Amino acid sequence: MILKLKHWQVFIALMFFTVLPFLLADSNLGVSNVSSIELKTTFVVIGQIVFFSWVLLLGLSLNKIEENPHHFSKILLVISTLCCILGYGDIQLQTLSANSSSIHAIISSLLSLLTFFGLFYTFKNVSQSLKSIEIGEKAKFKDYILDAIWIFMFPIGIWFIQPRLNRIYERIK
Repeated sequence: MILKLKHWQVFIALMFFTVLPFLLADSNLGVSNVSSIELKTTFVVIGQIVFFSWVLLLGLSLNKIEENPHHFSKILLVISTLCCILGYGDIQLQTLSANSSSIHAIISSLLSLLTFFGLFYTFKNVSQSLKSIEIGEKAKFKDYILDAIWIFMFPIGIWFIQPRLNRIYERIK
């Protein structure tokens, strides 16, 4: 399914949750007992979940292709993506809490390390898989590093990655 979507469709879906928090940032909008800062934080976290879900679905879809020379652990991809979501979510949620305990600091530090690992594993394997399918052999670092940067450079990278996914889908269909 993710391979069929056009780049503008993915862009609009992902940008909705990226732009909305900025619109809420300076407003005095509040719903019931929820302030605009809490709404903004909620939409930022949802946006991060949507973005990392796109990357996860991208990786899982590419990993299913039989002609793919670079297969990786699906379970590790899911775990590393969850680490990214939790790590970035923790950063956003820290803006809401004024007090911080030493236990929370330890958990945040551990989560930061897991997030770094998750980013590395996710972007490396998804971009290497994408490039490997395109060139027909297992891609080397110099082949896929630009793709990893494009995926990381949300939202610009969508305009470069998604059309390539469409070409892969048309080729394997």
